[in-house]
Amino acid sequence: MEKSGITKTELILNPIFEEAPDPIILFEKGRCVACNRATIKILGVKGKEALMSSGLPAISPNEQPDGVPSIEKAKKMLKEIPPEEERRFSWLCINEKGDPLWFDVTVSAVPLEERQILCTFWRDVSEQRMIEEKLKESEEKFKVFSLSGQDAVLVMDTEGVIEDINRAAEKILGYRREDVLGKTIQEYLSPGSFYEAQRLQLAITEAMPYTTSTRQDGATGKVLEFSATAQDGAEVRLELSLFSEAVGAKWRILGIFHDVTERHETLNALKKSEEKYRRLFEETKDVVFLCSPGGYFIEINKAGFTLFGFESKEEVLKTSLATDLCVDPNDWRQFSQVIEQTGFVKMHQMSMKSKDGRELVVSATANAVYDQVGNVVVYQGIIRDLTKRKRLEQELFEYQKLDAVGKMIGDITHNFNNILNIIIGEAQLAKMTGQCSEEVTGHLSSIEDEVFRAADIVEHLLVFGRRKQLDMRVVDLNDVVRDFFRIAGEVIGSGIETKMTFSIEALKVRADSGRIHQILFNLATNACEAMAGKGTLTVELRKERITEAQRALHKEAKAADYALLTVSDTGSGVADEVMKKIFEPFFTTNRKGGKKGLGLSVVYGIMKEHEGFVEVATKKDTGTTFLIYLPLAEEIAPAQTTSKTSIEGAGESILIAEDEPALRDIAAAILRTLGYSVLLASDGKEALDIVKEKYNDIDLVLLDVAMPILNGREAYREIRKIRADLPVLFATGYSLDGLQTSFIPQEGYEAIQKPYTLTALGRKIREVLGKEKKKKQKDIP
Repeated sequence: MEKSGITKTELILNPIFEEAPDPIILFEKGRCVACNRATIKILGVKGKEALMSSGLPAISPNEQPDGVPSIEKAKKMLKEIPPEEERRFSWLCINEKGDPLWFDVTVSAVPLEERQILCTFWRDVSEQRMIEEKLKESEEKFKVFSLSGQDAVLVMDTEGVIEDINRAAEKILGYRREDVLGKTIQEYLSPGSFYEAQRLQLAITEAMPYTTSTRQDGATGKVLEFSATAQDGAEVRLELSLFSEAVGAKWRILGIFHDVTERHETLNALKKSEEKYRRLFEETKDVVFLCSPGGYFIEINKAGFTLFGFESKEEVLKTSLATDLCVDPNDWRQFSQVIEQTGFVKMHQMSMKSKDGRELVVSATANAVYDQVGNVVVYQGIIRDLTKRKRLEQELFEYQKLDAVGKMIGDITHNFNNILNIIIGEAQLAKMTGQCSEEVTGHLSSIEDEVFRAADIVEHLLVFGRRKQLDMRVVDLNDVVRDFFRIAGEVIGSGIETKMTFSIEALKVRADSGRIHQILFNLATNACEAMAGKGTLTVELRKERITEAQRALHKEAKAADYALLTVSDTGSGVADEVMKKIFEPFFTTNRKGGKKGLGLSVVYGIMKEHEGFVEVATKKDTGTTFLIYLPLAEEIAPAQTTSKTSIEGAGESILIAEDEPALRDIAAAILRTLGYSVLLASDGKEALDIVKEKYNDIDLVLLDVAMPILNGREAYREIRKIRADLPVLFATGYSLDGLQTSFIPQEGYEAIQKPYTLTALGRKIREVLGKEKKKKQKDIP
């Protein structure tokens, strides 16, 4: 003890020193000379020797929180102080675990004989300091948090009365801070409905702290969404979170809300959009589907199971596209291969079938849906039914072929009429020479008769080729039927025996002969097919008065006499289920050879055009009879013929424009014979040049409708620019009711049909010149 310099007094005080609860460290001349057990325990010093050898730096960071190095601050703290004086310091220590420890250090001088000992008493204030730091940090964070950010913040007391709001709250609802303080949250937010107000009150109750004497927070754990009323009366959709928090020494209820109006409207729009597209999915006429790569449906809309003839979605979901619906399984394999390789397929046509075996033509557009590793898991797409469209396309193609054939027929008949005109012209000129014997004259007259028979056949060809408009005339139905069967051998065939019975009396009907031929053609074709090329076709004509029962069945029928045309076969007859659809367009029991089922619908339509009607009588294995009823018409008395003197000219000058040389020469010879002077042109341009040169010397222009360079219509338009009053007569080998000549009646011109006779041409020229003369006389004042 002598070495250490410890006195008896120190020995007496040593037990008190060692048992003190707080650390006590003794310093002499800045060096640690002793410490108690609490120092070792609380400061975490490894031993007295470590503390006594290194001093305070052993338990301190390099710098204290105020930025002063720990060594310098220790020197200041351990500087000698007068007796009975104390100094207080705040000191940060670091224990051996690295944890910070805060201490309040009291330093006082203790004189021991001739020495001065500095006694330092260390009180651990770490917990208090931590609380203070947290409180300070909490208050600072709350201040920053409440005054910034886009979310609105409400600070309320434990009863829900508002103590503060931030700028974001002012901005969202438009209320100023001073207008809100002291109000309850219900008054401030004004929920849009009683139900929402109740939900808000319940949320506030749940957010209240369980007790204000303990640090146990309360929170709803919910996000409340409701409509609030802004200062301007607008409805704002808010999303509100409530929780309780100790702010300083008091508990507060904090409310954080933000404006979700736009999101709410977007969600509503999305919901409506989903409903719209769900409705679109279910109501669209195209098939919308999801299926597995193997071809089994996963989802399909109503149009899908309707198209394929299923009763319900559940039934079709058990069906395989690949094996049950595709006519050719290769179609599905090709479809799948394209999707697997490219990820999609567009407008892939496939032949499919419905549940009942009905053939379908569809177009499928689909794409692949992949999983996370890139495997195809689903096909999604649209199937469009093209069956009717394909049928119509085929029918359009057939009509286009008919149109092309009709145009060709029109061109052929035009040229054929020119030839007939040459024949009849030459025959008539030969008869006028006066050198023919009676026998030769008879032969020439026979030639004329046959020419007109040929011209009539050509007229029928124009009708059949659809190059002629409806031409309703009073005709004898007996003659129309005879003319058809005279040329119908190829239609009927050699294996069919034809029996015909005509009416003894004339059956005068108002009809288009070409359309009646079309009816006969369609009925004869059907009959031959029903008899498989072998049997008897019977045609009968008679007059018959319809019954009251027929009038009740056919509302358009009149109580009058009708011409009845019956066409019967000895075929297989018509089944009851077929009879119900027999006149429907596109209905047919024979798809072979491209049959489209238009024949009988055309018959029905033509009869409607003629104010008639059609009936069918059939019996299985004994044949079918079609009864065609046409109303009889009053016979029109023939017009009086013009005398020969009315066709002769008086030296007038006629310009003939005709591209066929022989016909041009015939027309010129006829007109010269009738007393006209003649100018000739081989086409429309040459005719125009002649008019330019001799326009005052020409009395009439005879123009062929179809000519090279300038056709008849084009040539006359240019001629009128030179001389507007020059009369014109158009000549054509086309039908006067046809498309090529429709401009003639529309523009008020006159025309003559080829082949024409000398008399017909002469009469028509006198008619045109007479009209022009009367017009000029009327214009003279």
